[in-house]
Amino acid sequence: MVGPVPEGMTISNGSMYATMYKSPHNTRAHIVAYKLKNVPNRYIMQKLPWLPWGQFTRWVSKIKISPYIKL
Repeated sequence: MVGPVPEGMTISNGSMYATMYKSPHNTRAHIVAYKLKNVPNRYIMQKLPWLPWGQFTRWVSKIKISPYIKL
């Protein structure tokens, strides 16, 4: 289970990467990679942080989670 506190987001080669902390005071986190599919246009990517969760999950084909690491 990853934490609910995201920090930073990068999009590269059709994937979105985010760092997820369990709390704002932690120094350890998971890096989560979301493989994106069926994104209607590249400009919608600017709105990814504000998309409704249901819409976001329709665009994700795979999710990979790193081990818990110190960042």
